[in-house]
Amino acid sequence: MNARRPRPSAWRREALRTNLWLVPTVEIVAAVLLFAVTYALDRAAFDGTLKLPSFLVSGDADAARDILTAIAAAVITVVGVVFSIHDRDADARLGPVRAADAEEFHP
Repeated sequence: MNARRPRPSAWRREALRTNLWLVPTVEIVAAVLLFAVTYALDRAAFDGTLKLPSFLVSGDADAARDILTAIAAAVITVVGVVFSIHDRDADARLGPVRAADAEEFHP
């Protein structure tokens, strides 16, 4: 038996795709569910009802600080590369405009 689900009509798909509340609502619901799950896991680990693997609880505050420093450095590097690529593209597009502005201020 080949039961197929009926597909929504084209206008309904387009209405769902272009409305401005569906995606943020889904993201908020997902964030709340993620919070509930991680909070329950955190409380269970704190109460001792959940035994975490040893590699998650080994180390001290200095080790955690080193990991966070490495993550922050990586994020800053990625942002710097993205902005440098963006600036190069912007310079290519706005080069003639900037040249005309420079001539206006420096006769």
